[in-house]
Order: sequence, then C-alpha cells, then structure tokens
Amino acid sequence: MKIIKSKYFYLYILAIIALPMIVLNLYINFWQAIIEISGGRIQELVNDFGVYTRTIQFFLQDSNKIYYVAPGMPPNWFIYPPLSVLIFLPFGIIPEPWNLILWRLLNITLYCFSIKILINIFTSKYNILLNKKERISIYIIFLGLASFFLNINHGQVNIILLFFAVMALNYLLKNKTIISGLFFSLGFWLKLYSAIIFPIYFKNKQTVIKAIIAMILFIVILPLVLSPIIPLSEYSYYFFNLTPYIINTPLDMSPCNQSIMSFLMHLHLPAKTFGQYHLFYVLPWIKTVNLIGLIISVATISLIYLKNKEQFLIWAFSSLLILAPVFSITGWESVYILAVPIIMQTLLLIRDEKVGIKYLFIFLIVMMYIPKPPSHLIAQYTSIIPLTIQMLFCFRFMLVSIFLIIYNYFKIKKAGIFDGI
Repeated sequence: MKIIKSKYFYLYILAIIALPMIVLNLYINFWQAIIEISGGRIQELVNDFGVYTRTIQFFLQDSNKIYYVAPGMPPNWFIYPPLSVLIFLPFGIIPEPWNLILWRLLNITLYCFSIKILINIFTSKYNILLNKKERISIYIIFLGLASFFLNINHGQVNIILLFFAVMALNYLLKNKTIISGLFFSLGFWLKLYSAIIFPIYFKNKQTVIKAIIAMILFIVILPLVLSPIIPLSEYSYYFFNLTPYIINTPLDMSPCNQSIMSFLMHLHLPAKTFGQYHLFYVLPWIKTVNLIGLIISVATISLIYLKNKEQFLIWAFSSLLILAPVFSITGWESVYILAVPIIMQTLLLIRDEKVGIKYLFIFLIVMMYIPKPPSHLIAQYTSIIPLTIQMLFCFRFMLVSIFLIIYNYFKIKKAGIFDGI
C-alpha cells in the first residue's frame, strides 16, 4: 500500500494565522481569569459552567431537582439529559475556583486527545505520513478555532461531546462495536446531538445488531440501573415536558445562532441588521422545512455510506456530526467545534489541489477562527453593511461546514482515496 508523503505547506500558513487566536485565548481565559479569581469575581467567569454546578447543588439537595427553577432564574435553564449530571457531579462538589480550573483543563486535555485520535485515523486511512512539524501545526490550527475559544470561555460541554463521538468512531473502526456504543451512549446522555451519528453503525448487519444491543444496554437499561440515584420521573419530565418546551420556544435570532432554521427566518423577515436581537416564533412551515432537510440529509448520507460500505465511513461520520448544529434550533458558534473532523479531513485532502484552491480553503477555515464580535459593536456598525454581507459573515460556520461536506464527498469519490481498503 503506497504511503503518500506529505507536502502540507499550507498547514504552516494556517498555524501562523491561528496564533493570534491562541494568544487571545490565553489572555482572556487564563491570565484574565486569574485576575478575576484573585479579585473574588469568580461568578463573572462561570457562564454556562455555572448552570451545571448550580444544578448539581440542587440535585445533591434533592435528586428530583435536576430541572428545578430557582427564584429569579429563567424557566428550564438546565436543558441537558438527566444522566449528564453524573459528568457534572464532581465539579459541583469541588469548591470554586478549582472546579472551573479543572473543568477547563479537562476540556483542553480531551480536545487535544480527540485531535490526536483523529490524526491517527485519517493518516492511517489515507495512507499519509505526517512529520512532527506538520502534526504540531494541526494542533495549533485547531487550538486557534473560535469554537474552541468559546467553549473554554463559557465552560461548555461541546468538547466532551466531540470526544465521545471521536471515541465512538475510533472503536467502531477497530471493530469493537460494544465499546463504541458505550461512547455513543455517553454522548447521547450528555447532549442529544450525538444521536445523529448513529448511521455510522450501518457498516454491516453484525455491526448494526451489536450497536442496537449497546444502545439498549447504555441508553435503556443504564437509567433503570441508576434510578435509585436519578429518578425515572426526571427522564419523563425531560422528554415529555422540557424538550417540547424548548422546541416551541421563540427562536433566538442573535448572530450566534448559525442554524438553517435561523437562516430561513432571516431570509423572510424585514431585518436590516443583525444587530437586532429579537426572539421570533418560528413559523410552522420553517420547522417542517428544517425537519425534512434533516431527514433528507441523514438519509442521503446513510444511503451513500451503505452503498460504499467502509470507503465513506469517516466522511459519513464527519458530515453527520457537523449537521447536528446546522439543523438544530440553535446552532451556536460553540457547537461548531463538531466541525473539527470535517476540517481535518479537508486539510488532508486539498494537498493535490492547485495553489489557488488551497488558498480558498485557507480563507474559509480562517473565517472559522473569528468569534462573534461584542453585541454593542454589531448593533453599532452592522447597519451600514448590506444585509447579504452580514448573512455571509453571521452564518459563516454553517455555510463553510456545508461546503466542506460537499467538497469532501466529491473529492473522495473522484480520487478513489479509499480504494482497496
């Protein structure tokens, strides 16, 4: 089997461009955090992480209080599945600020480990040999992504979700389906987004059967086994009360929401600027279009994968994973950390493209380095920018991700990269 020697000069370019974002991350999320902590202003840092720890405090008082609404808090502010509290539990017990410090260190560690696993998978399947500098450049590129910065800044769970998904893929490729199903289930119980990657188990009949067994073990039986700790009533409330409530709430139209549903809403509203931060009720036809689009996308990818078997496994995984925020109600920029596999696949596939094409992809990926500007700047300056340009920028994560899915499919099909595997 021929080993492709790497000539990824553009990796060094992207790594250099990523450095300012890494410096910004170090300054805001570490140096500035130290100043805030030393000044006793820890609450200014916790953001989403504070929601997790407060939930654990209620849970320790009463196991039926996972979704307890504290006085003065908005309704249903903890929107994660019941079993997720087991992941947050240690950090709700550890005192501040150590819990936040350890949470950030855990996320950074799991993120780097996920990148390592993905590099090993892609280089193995593409028969590529990367040198040390190129591998380091890949780490730098992904540490510079705006979605990584936002996850660390807000203390969110999306990096852990990415880790569970990558581990599910890793063990599936090793034909350890039950272990893969365990990680899939852990991701499902952390955030329902993970459910979208289930079609990767359509590898063969035996894989599907084992995957279903794993789902029964970890998604159905595990809650029953843990019912003395987490009452089954919490699951009932989550799926039959909280989830429908979330789906039927007004749609957040802020520039952070890079989903198709938000995109459709902006296309049909007389908005002249994305500085308008209003909540809009989603029209029924838009919900229908969103659902049909999701079904068609998953079905298409599943059929392509079934037809080509393992040849398109990684592409199917990467595409399905990034479609989760694209088709969600709120595709926050931070959730686009799930674009890591499709970006890495692209970085390895464009090596044979013309120089101009490579620079086009450099530009596209660089756009995913730029986090949303502060709200007051958006409100102040976007009114002078044409709405079309605003939409291209504000939906850059979604648009780039969809483009990368399409590009990777045709690139793999044309090049026959997986022939003989």
